Amino acid sequence: MFTINPDASYNCYDVTGQVIQSYPRTLFWNKSTDCCSWDGVHGDEMTGQVIELDLRCSELQGKLHSNNSLCQLSNLKRLDLSNNNFYGSLISSNFGEFSSLTHLDLLRSSFTGIIPSEISHLSKLYILRISTDYPYGFRLGPYNFELLLKNLTQLRELNLDSVNISSTIPLNFSSYLTTLQLPYTQLRGVLPERVFHLSDLEYLDLSFNRQLTVRFPTTKWNSIASVMYLYLSYVNITGPIPKPLWNFTHIEILFLDDNHLEGPISQFSRFEKLRIATSSSISATDESTPWLSPSNDFAFGFKKIQENKNEFLLCIWYAKIQETTIVWHANISNLVPQGSRFNLDSQRGLILNDPQGNTLWRSDLVFGNIDYGLMNDNGNFVVMGSDSNDPLWESFRNPTNTLLPNQTLERGSFLVSQKSQANFTQGRFYLRMLDNGNMVLVTQSVPSNMDYDDEYYNTQTSDTTNATNSGDKLVLKKMGFDNYHRVTLNFDGVLSHYYHSRILNSSGWKILWSQPNNICIEIDGDKGPGSCGYNNVCSLGSNNRPVCNCPKGYSLVDPNDAYVGRGSPDDLYSFITIRDTDWPKSDFQQISPSTEQDCQNACLNDCFCVVAIYRSNSCWKKKLPLSNGRIDTNLNSKAFMKIRKDGVPPLSTPGFPNSGSSRSKNWRNLQFCVGKYSFHKCILLGVLPHLQKENEDIACPTSHVVDSMCHSFTYKKLVEATKDFKEELGRGAFGIVYKGVMPIGSRNVVAIKKLDRVAHEAEKEFITEVNVISQTHHKNLVRLLGYCNEGAHRLLVYEYMSNGTLASFIFGDLKPTWSQRTNIAMGVARGLAHLHEECSTQIIHCDIKPQNILLDDHHVARISDFGLSKLMMINQSRALTNIRGTREIITCRKNYENEESYGPEAILTDWVLDCLQEGKLEALVQSDFEPLNDKKQLERFVMVGIWCIQEDPSTRPTMRKVCQMLEGSVEVTFPPCPYNFSITI
Repeated sequence: MFTINPDASYNCYDVTGQVIQSYPRTLFWNKSTDCCSWDGVHGDEMTGQVIELDLRCSELQGKLHSNNSLCQLSNLKRLDLSNNNFYGSLISSNFGEFSSLTHLDLLRSSFTGIIPSEISHLSKLYILRISTDYPYGFRLGPYNFELLLKNLTQLRELNLDSVNISSTIPLNFSSYLTTLQLPYTQLRGVLPERVFHLSDLEYLDLSFNRQLTVRFPTTKWNSIASVMYLYLSYVNITGPIPKPLWNFTHIEILFLDDNHLEGPISQFSRFEKLRIATSSSISATDESTPWLSPSNDFAFGFKKIQENKNEFLLCIWYAKIQETTIVWHANISNLVPQGSRFNLDSQRGLILNDPQGNTLWRSDLVFGNIDYGLMNDNGNFVVMGSDSNDPLWESFRNPTNTLLPNQTLERGSFLVSQKSQANFTQGRFYLRMLDNGNMVLVTQSVPSNMDYDDEYYNTQTSDTTNATNSGDKLVLKKMGFDNYHRVTLNFDGVLSHYYHSRILNSSGWKILWSQPNNICIEIDGDKGPGSCGYNNVCSLGSNNRPVCNCPKGYSLVDPNDAYVGRGSPDDLYSFITIRDTDWPKSDFQQISPSTEQDCQNACLNDCFCVVAIYRSNSCWKKKLPLSNGRIDTNLNSKAFMKIRKDGVPPLSTPGFPNSGSSRSKNWRNLQFCVGKYSFHKCILLGVLPHLQKENEDIACPTSHVVDSMCHSFTYKKLVEATKDFKEELGRGAFGIVYKGVMPIGSRNVVAIKKLDRVAHEAEKEFITEVNVISQTHHKNLVRLLGYCNEGAHRLLVYEYMSNGTLASFIFGDLKPTWSQRTNIAMGVARGLAHLHEECSTQIIHCDIKPQNILLDDHHVARISDFGLSKLMMINQSRALTNIRGTREIITCRKNYENEESYGPEAILTDWVLDCLQEGKLEALVQSDFEPLNDKKQLERFVMVGIWCIQEDPSTRPTMRKVCQMLEGSVEVTFPPCPYNFSITI
């Protein structure tokens, strides 16, 4: 049908212009008769017929003929072929037979020719996107254009970018339009005034239509509250600046360049004055001034949550409302102390540091030069670039617990509640927009945060029997001139739509609607704490909000929080391990997936938990009384039984007087509500000596413990895992790596590095550095899973990378493709950028080479050995500037040492520079036709490599800049000679 071309969708973008990862979906289609299980294929649950086909960014290449089997999928509702290469293919008229189709996306798919009139038969279309990357690759005659607009009355989004229409805009078109994109379409005549009265219109782009005359209405626009993006560059607008534009309060982007406007621009000066320049900052103090929106409706800065505490939250709030109402906040675990500072950096984006300069939070990595920030009147803070029309970062695309008018929650996105009314850490209730179009309210598994326990509300918007009831995104459309509106997922799990009068000193927030109707009943999962937590009783209060009360004879551990309790301190208890033992009738919570360490921690921090059973990547927490205890060797499980540490006095809790029974002290209930009763249970005292001996294999005896989820192992355990260090995987500057077998989470095979140059007396330093390494996670870094710090033995346990080192891959019998090589180079760059700029503790690798770059199952590059230089006994500093890794990846040839002081290979970097200067890059990749077919990318990679080995460190780009240069998002200038003195052959 089609071939897979890894380079076909090198630049792959979504509809917002954001870069997304392409991969060959069809390559993983199996031979199963159930095609609905294939990636990108969705079927009707009742009929089994294919109703959705998502092949965007699938690296497909070839012609799509009219007799293709695709045209036989007559029940399709969604078809996405965007970002592929069907060069020379015509859009089949058979597409017009997809009578149930609601979404058709052919963006940047290299179709050509005339858009068939049969597309106008698709009367149920909500979204139609047909465009090319070059002007006028498509044609749509005037009659077909009018017919299309007349028939597609349900359209929400119409994108015909670069389609040659050569027509006027008809008067009849869908009144539901939110997006209308018709740039480069040869439109002419006068724009109908009706366009400006579309009540839901948010995005209008008519730019680069020189023959189109735009006349703004003289009366008030109906859509003035909803329009946020207005592109009218290079059209025909003459005369003074239209007065209606002065009243734009929610506009985010306005382009009127290259028109013939007259008069002063002072009307827009408020936007200029409120731009936040790079290097601007705010301090967490009572006197700090926030960044305000033009109308002063919203403020962005530090907010003190409790007046009697010098702790602040970085957030966006309603500035004119007396009642503090936060609509967005930085996702950090705690409030920040006074003296913390928040600034807009020109390279790194938004950064929040504590008074000591440690980074507490930062916005997602921004690619592009930052020009300014702006707090908009719609509550969206945007970071704008100097060479981009779209925000590089915005709070609307990174929501917390609230949606504001015209903010969208796309498929795969979610809101998450805060933990309590005054605690802004992440809670356990989620509003999720699922990939199938359903919007659901769910509780999340605690503490794994990886699985969802109980669904307690479902919109059923993936209804396959109703084409108009298929969800694509959640949008709050109410803007309102008289009221503020917001939708918030409250800390107790209730989703509410609030409104508040804009009149000063008016009454507070009122509820328009909320879901679910009765959360006390709707959450009925049998393996979770319910809506109010364990031992609490939920009753329905006003506005469908739950009221939580302790039953008679119980009291709250935390009188200020009826919803969330606290666990026992982890220094009070330890575990004994029992194998193949279970109490199947005593479960009160299941966590899945889970690791063994996660399972222990979950029980340790839950005072209800007395035993945790770990089996098959799942954890079951048990509570008293333990019943039906049994030993079954078929279980292949571990039971972790909690015991109080020696010498630790029992705790006394409110409403629970001290008892003389030591056993009752051990099992006292501390979480949520505490019962005034003691438990007198016998906990297998006869087997404790045996269990204590068995427990010695779990962790290495050490006075210092790594403060992370990293496992600690005894040396004996690692000897067993490696069969006495039998199979060697590789050797390096820091030690030897061996293959081991031991279950850690879902893994069985691991790589164990035996360090041979660690200072044995530096135990504290070892733990410190292991702690830093274990908390460093990125898709291009090899993850540290565990360690051993026992006597003279220092070992590290890593993920096992099935495809070995990069050195063995690029020099193997099967040469990697050019796409694989470039992806590996970019993966290494991204991993280094994370180490240098995104970690709370920056890490310099000091030893990047193909031997230290590993490849996972999908040949994704993963950097290893980062952070190890501080663990070694190295007394001298090193500055490594050679280009061995980069050179070998690009040329796919091994670097050989040369004893000669002359000859064409004596100074290889000079030879590479000569080839670049003389335009002879083919010499670097002889007989390798793939890179020669993409000389621009080859040239860019070579230039980046030379920039990275400049002798003067100040001229070398940062790894962040290297990522941008490799991806082509910034221009790469021609590099100078890397050395102050060099011989050119």
